[in-house]
Amino acid sequence: MITEQRIPLLKDHHSHPSVYATISGCLDISLITDKFTAISLIKRQKEDIIVVAGWNDSFYTFTKEEIDSLPPLFICNVSFHKFLMNQNAKGKLYNSHKHIVTNIEDQNFVEAKLLPILSL
Repeated sequence: MITEQRIPLLKDHHSHPSVYATISGCLDISLITDKFTAISLIKRQKEDIIVVAGWNDSFYTFTKEEIDSLPPLFICNVSFHKFLMNQNAKGKLYNSHKHIVTNIEDQNFVEAKLLPILSL
């Protein structure tokens, strides 16, 4: 007989190794502890939508104005439990990924839909 167990506070609905493989070609800022260095590296990218991995919000956060002034940008927190998407990226992705764009700031949505979010 199989029984279901619930582990308090465990919210992961994804496999971290597969997630890391998905973002392996992205700009990695996990070793960057200075926001202005991170922004400088982001500005050097040439992709249609810049995907950044490894952002650690215990080092710094971005204001809406800072990220909205950049080219289309999608930032993955080092924990994979938080994402930032600027208005330029939302505009580019709205028609094809409306559900993700409109819910990217909803923590429950992010937890349940991590792989579709990273697939976009």
